[in-house]
Amino acid sequence: MMQPIKSIKKFFNSFFSSEQARPFPSVGADKFGNDSGVNVSEQTALSHLAFYRCVTLLAGSIASQPKHLFERSDQRRGKTIDRDHPAAQLLENPNDFQNSYQFFFFLVTHLLLYGNFYGYIRRNRFYQVEAIIPVAPWEVQISIQDGHKYFKYRGNRYGNDQFLHVYGLSLDALKGVNPIKYASQSIGLGLAAEKMQASAFGRGLNLGGVIEMPEDMQGIMGSTEEEAAQYMERVRDSFKKLYQNGPESWHEIMFIEPGWDFQQFELNFETAQLIETRKFEVADIARLMGVPLHKLMELDRATKENIEQQGIEFVQDGVLPIASNIEAEFKKKLLPPDQRGQRFFKINLDGLMRADIKSRYEAYSIALGKNAPGFMSPDEIRELEDLGDISEDELFKPDNMNKQHLQPTSNP
Repeated sequence: MMQPIKSIKKFFNSFFSSEQARPFPSVGADKFGNDSGVNVSEQTALSHLAFYRCVTLLAGSIASQPKHLFERSDQRRGKTIDRDHPAAQLLENPNDFQNSYQFFFFLVTHLLLYGNFYGYIRRNRFYQVEAIIPVAPWEVQISIQDGHKYFKYRGNRYGNDQFLHVYGLSLDALKGVNPIKYASQSIGLGLAAEKMQASAFGRGLNLGGVIEMPEDMQGIMGSTEEEAAQYMERVRDSFKKLYQNGPESWHEIMFIEPGWDFQQFELNFETAQLIETRKFEVADIARLMGVPLHKLMELDRATKENIEQQGIEFVQDGVLPIASNIEAEFKKKLLPPDQRGQRFFKINLDGLMRADIKSRYEAYSIALGKNAPGFMSPDEIRELEDLGDISEDELFKPDNMNKQHLQPTSNP
C-alpha cells in the first residue's frame, strides 16, 4: 500500500535536508578479494580502460536513443505516441537535477557497476508520477513480507510501487548480484598487469639488481654500523636518482666503484607473460560486458565484412537486454494496472542498427513495394529518417507510378 502523503513529504524533505543535500552523500565501494594483489571495487574497476569504455559505451547507447510511451490503437494493430501522459513526461524530464540523457546514463552505469538501480518514485496527491529520484544502492535493503516486496531506505519503509528497481542477474529474485564481485579476478589481473608495466616504465625499465662489494673495501663504509647504514643509504639514493628516475634515466650509463660488481635481475618468463596478458584482458572484459572487441578499439580480427555484423550483435546481445529490462520496469511501476495492456514504453534502438545510406535506401525501396507487395508507407519511412510530414503529391514519382486519368473517347 502507498504510505500517507505525510510520510512521503518527510522522506523527500530528509532527502534534500541541509545535512544530506545530495542523493549520494558518500560513495559506496566494496573491496572484492582476488589473487592479483590489487584491491578491486566499483571505483577501481573504472581505472581499467577497457571496463570504463564498456560502461560508457553501453550507458551512452541507451541514453542517446529516442524513448516514447506508446498507446495501442485498434486500427489495424497500430500504435501512436502518447506525449500527454504524466509517465511520458518523465522520459524527457525525470527529475529537477538531471536531464533525460544524464538520468538514463546514470541508470545504466549503476546497473553495470552495482547490479542494481534504485529510484524513488515521487507522486502527487492524485497518485500521478512526478519525478524519479535516484538513490544510493548501498543504502537500500529489500525484504519480502506476505508476498509483497518492500524497500527500506534511511529508516523508512516503502512499498514496491514507490521504488523503481532495475536489476540484472539475480540469485534470490530480490536484487541483482554485483558484477564487479564475480569479475574481480579478471579485472584485478588487468589492473595488476597495468600497474607492473607502469612501474617498469616509471623506474626507467630497470628491474633492479645486486651490487657486490669486495670484503677488503668494506672499510670505506665507516667504522660503525650506523656509518655503514648512512653510507649505503647515500649509495642507494644516488642510484635511484641517476638510473631509476623514470624515462629520463633510460639512456644513462652506470658508473660504480672499482672492484664493485653489479648483477641485474632478469625478467622471468612468467612476468613477461603477465605484461602480455593486458591484451587478453581486454577480451575478457568484452565477454563480461557483451561488447565486441572492435568497439574497444581492438581491431586485430575485424574485417570490413564482419564489423557490421558485430555491430548488430552488440545491439542484440549487449544493448537490447538492458533496454528491455528498463522498459519492463517502467511499464510495471509508472503505469496504473488498468493501462498496462494499452500502453508500453519503448527505447528505439533502430539508430544503433542503421546501415549505410545506400543499404537503407535499397531496403526502403523493397518496403515500398519493389517487385513485391509493399508493407510501409512514405510517411513511415520519413519518420524513421527524422523527416517531416509531406504531401504525397509533392514526392517525385516515375511515370509508371503516376495515376493515369483516362478520358473516355467518342466513337467516330
